[in-house]
Amino acid sequence: MDTPVNIFSCSAFSMVKVSKDVFEVLSKHVDTKLRLGYFRPSECSGTAIIICNPCRQMIYIYNALKKLSRIKNYIFYITVEGYIQKGFLPQVQFLKEHTLVTPSHYVKMRLEEQDFHVEDVIPHGVKHFGEPKHSNPKTLGYIAGYLQRKYPKYGIKAIVKANVKPYLITTRNNPFIRYFNVISLDEYNDSKVTDDFINAFYRLIGFYLNLSDSEGFGITPLEALAFGTPVIAPEIPPLVEHLPDFTFWVQLTGNKWYEKFGMDILIEHYEYDSSDMVDKILEALQLKDSEYYELSKKSIEFAKKYDIHKVYTRFLKILGV
Repeated sequence: MDTPVNIFSCSAFSMVKVSKDVFEVLSKHVDTKLRLGYFRPSECSGTAIIICNPCRQMIYIYNALKKLSRIKNYIFYITVEGYIQKGFLPQVQFLKEHTLVTPSHYVKMRLEEQDFHVEDVIPHGVKHFGEPKHSNPKTLGYIAGYLQRKYPKYGIKAIVKANVKPYLITTRNNPFIRYFNVISLDEYNDSKVTDDFINAFYRLIGFYLNLSDSEGFGITPLEALAFGTPVIAPEIPPLVEHLPDFTFWVQLTGNKWYEKFGMDILIEHYEYDSSDMVDKILEALQLKDSEYYELSKKSIEFAKKYDIHKVYTRFLKILGV
């Protein structure tokens, strides 16, 4: 491939992280430039991979490149936790002119329901792996900045009823910290919450308790598995799609509700059974050490399928390499 690949990202922490990982993989195969934050469009040529939600920031990046760069091909690696709001659809019709890739079949389905064509599904990957844990630490952990979908009332009800206080890495504007043992309030501060810090967190906890009722993919449960930390999670579509069958699955009630997030996204929430989450928490904490060790080993082996060097090389086919 003679022309360079340029990787751009919206500012969300998870998207920046994915951008860095995609760059790490692709740069081993093609001339790749990572352009985070401010960039000079006039210096950009070749192909653009834009890692994003369908949002205004995505539009700003695209418009700047269309006007002032020599970018010829656009690939949008795009996720959405539900639908694009109808009022915002006219502003993102340009997506139909370019290649769309999603991290889950759930996102693909939601976008195609709104008449966008998705070329491929490439899941998010993980890059750090640990060793199996030999005994059940009987602790829970969670990583989530404050968004409504991350702390639904039925999830908070479950941890109160189960009489547990999970360890938590979060942000300072989180009103639910009283329900947790807070490890850090600086989730998005790379200088304080480094990869090593997060990896140590996954090693510390016995189970990753995913409280979120809406995801476009959900990378933290998969990261936890990579460190031999089994997952307790509701059966929401993106998680069922990519987590193992030995997950401690929490049943859904069958009810869904929708939240307008800004003017761009209509978040799709899946209500889950708080009593069933209590049961799954207690079942997990009561596992014998021998049972836990086997589950920890299986978790790491499963996560290896999502090594970034296995999943992100699939972009090479889209790039024609």
